[in-house]
Amino acid sequence: MAAAKGTGAMPWRSDVREIVVEEEMPGDFQTTFRLRVDGNVIAENMTELETQFLVSEMLERIPSLSVAASDDAEQTLER
Repeated sequence: MAAAKGTGAMPWRSDVREIVVEEEMPGDFQTTFRLRVDGNVIAENMTELETQFLVSEMLERIPSLSVAASDDAEQTLER
């Protein structure tokens, strides 16, 4: 994975308010992406796959989302 540039702190916490994925070169077919969390750049020059992986890892670590996902799974099984 590309080295993160910016604050250097990974926001693995439950108070994340905003995750933004930006194209580094908008309109470029083989663009790379920049990832911002709460306005801070945490990674640059990432491929689409690397970006998807990092965002999914962050979302999995937010407790309220994990509880909501497990509640939905339980309700589906009960039906």
